[in-house]
This record gives sequence, C-alpha cells and structure tokens, in this order.
Amino acid sequence: MNAFFATVVIFFVPIYFVAFRRIRGGLFSANASKIIIIFHMAPIIFGIVAVAFFNFDLWMGLERHLTDSMRFTVGFQSIFAIYLMLLFIHLMRHRFSRLDQTIIVQKNKSARYRFKKLPFFLVIITLLFYLFELVRLPVIPLIAAITEGPVAGAVARGYVIEFQINNGLPGLGYVLYFAPIISLVWLYTQYIAGNVKYLFWIFAALYFGFNILFLAKSAFIAPGLMIMWVRYTDKNILFDFKIILSVIAIGVFMFTFLAFESLTDLINQVLRRAFISQTQGMFLIREFYSTSDINALLYGMPAKNLLGLEAFDPSVEIISKVFGRDIDGFVNMNSFFIGQGFVMLGNAIIILGPIAYAFNIWMIFALGPIFKRCTNSGLMRIIQFFFILTLAINTNFALLLFIRAIIGFIIVSLFFEIVCFLSKSYSHPRLAHQIKAY
Repeated sequence: MNAFFATVVIFFVPIYFVAFRRIRGGLFSANASKIIIIFHMAPIIFGIVAVAFFNFDLWMGLERHLTDSMRFTVGFQSIFAIYLMLLFIHLMRHRFSRLDQTIIVQKNKSARYRFKKLPFFLVIITLLFYLFELVRLPVIPLIAAITEGPVAGAVARGYVIEFQINNGLPGLGYVLYFAPIISLVWLYTQYIAGNVKYLFWIFAALYFGFNILFLAKSAFIAPGLMIMWVRYTDKNILFDFKIILSVIAIGVFMFTFLAFESLTDLINQVLRRAFISQTQGMFLIREFYSTSDINALLYGMPAKNLLGLEAFDPSVEIISKVFGRDIDGFVNMNSFFIGQGFVMLGNAIIILGPIAYAFNIWMIFALGPIFKRCTNSGLMRIIQFFFILTLAINTNFALLLFIRAIIGFIIVSLFFEIVCFLSKSYSHPRLAHQIKAY
C-alpha cells in the first residue's frame, strides 16, 4: 500500500498539473496516450517504486542479489527517464489526438466503396500464416502442458521463443507476428461499424486458438488494450470492464498451465508478473554489469550476423548469472531500458533512452501519410498505435536504439498497402479530406 501511495505522489500528482488541469490540451487529451500511460507505463512505474524504495521481494528470492545503493540509484535514474518520456508524449499530444479520429468506412454497391474483399483477404492470409507456424515450430506448448505437466509447458514455451529468435525470418517476421494483431483490431472497428459480422468472430477464434496453443500470454495484452482504445474512442466507453475482465480471465487461464500451489499463489504470480516482473531484470542487470559493453550495443544492429559481429543481450545473459547455465524454459528477463541500456550506453541512457523513444514515435507519425490506402481505410491509425504501444522500453532496448520499430512499421504498412491494393479496397474520395495530415 505504501508503494502505491508513493507511486501516486511521485508520478500522478505532478502529472495532474500538466494533464487533468488542462484536460483539453494536456498529457491525457488523447485516448491513445491515456492507454499508453495508464496500462503500459503505470505497471512499470509501480514496479520501479516498489523495488527501489520499498524493498519488494523479487521472484524466487532474487532480491538477495540487490544492494540498497543500487536500488536507489536505478530507481532515481528510472524516474528521471520516465519524466522525460512523459514530456515527449506531452509535446506530441496533438499527433496522438489524431489517432483518435475515427474514419467511417461505408459499404455501398457503388464501385467507389469497396471494402468487402479486404476482411476476407485478412482472414485467409492470417490462416496461412498460422498454418506455416504450426508446421515450422518444433513443439506445441499447450500439448506439452496437458500431457506432461505445467513445467513442461513452460519449458516448451521457452523453446518456441528461442526457436523464433534463432530462426527469424528477415522482414517477413514483422508481418508474421504483428499483422494478425493489427488485422484483429481493424476488423473489430468494422464490426462495430456494421461492415462485418461473422468474419470478425471467425478471425477472433482463429487468433485466440492459435495463441492458446502456444501459451502466448503476451499475445492478448496489446490487442486487449487496442480494442479498449477503439471502444473508448469509437463508442465512448470510458471504463471498459468487459475488455479488462476478459484480458484478466485469459491471463489467469494461461497461468493455470504454470506450476502453483494454491489459488492465492496463482493470483500472486499474476500480480507479480504484471507489476514487479516488468522491472526486476533492470535491477539485477545493474548489479551484475558495472560498465558499458560495446557487444551489448551491437545486439540490435541489423545484419550483425552477416557482418560476423559478436553481440549479447544483457536480459538473456542475466538468466545464467543468477540461475546458472543448466536451466531450461527461461529466455530472458524483462528489463526497463535503464538496465539494458546502461550496459549499452552507460549513464547516458537516462537521456538517450527517452530521446530514442521520442524519435521512434515521431518517425512513426511522420511516415504514416505515405501509405495512402492504409490511411484512407482506417488501418494506418491502428498500425501506428500498435507500434507506439509496443515500443521496446522494457524488453530489448537495442531494438529501439537501432530503430527496428520504424523498420517494422514500414514493412507492415507496406504489407497492408499491398493487401489493400490487391483487394481493391479504398474509401470514397470525400472521406480522404477528413483525415488531416500527420
């Protein structure tokens, strides 16, 4: 409880003076930025405060590796960095507000309104993607969890993630993993507009079933937040308890395939995963790495393998440092960029991290209007919000530093631009002028 009140005092009271007191032009003036701050940043903020200043226990007693001085140093640097990030979001508030502009797509027999093929194309393409993954991936975690137990399911899930990392598909990987999420949210906008009905539910069942097979808990977070944003923006639903409860229920269901001793233990695991686990890797990395290392900086560099460069990810290496080499099922440990980024850039991360975050957002906004068909069909605002929402601030910071999000944004936008062209999908010319330039 003390950590909660401290979080409110350190972050949300100051935010009040730039947000709620100037609600029409402040930090919370856009629904998109509200979702990012409340549901993406707030859990990280709470984890930072709880571990840095209130000595919260980490998973499996890992707090024994932490010193009080490092807790305070990392906590202070993280607070400074987050304030800079919030400042940049505030400065771009008008761009975030444009994401909330609903683009009404109408169905009409006239050739000038043609969206009928696009939903069908998205369902078929996603089905092909999933069939490809089912054939390619070495194991199905859900089957392992049912037949061999929760631990085997967790280990199998780790193998799947490791396989996807080591056998990535250059360029296509962005489309393979991100296009289904964007398609799901766009189909939902068409569903609430009355343009599609059964195709949305077919697609939702396809998406849900595939990710349940692979115990991909994180696959439901971004779509849940984005659908909440759509319902908030397009249907004016302020507190979306249906989506919140649905995401929580799916999360609890997925956690039942992990080892737990009681219902209380299960709930504690869910809460710890949502809050403390988002930042614990950062504190551990800072304890084990006292200086920067150029090889960590090179980890996110494109074509590093072709160039023969040696690189490592601190969030992966920290697993072996705290648990030893002989451990299965763990791929990496979540780390706010003050942890990983320090190994890459030293203390300059507290400035360069927020700048890299803001630059990625700015470029995603700036490049959006290039893709006209995506913009006119309403896909672009969803693509932009997805890539901003999922910027790597608590996973691999090198992806942010080497603008991998921007590269992914361009590739995915180009993919949807081609799909719109092939399905001859576009909006009526008079709708185009309603979309302001970004």
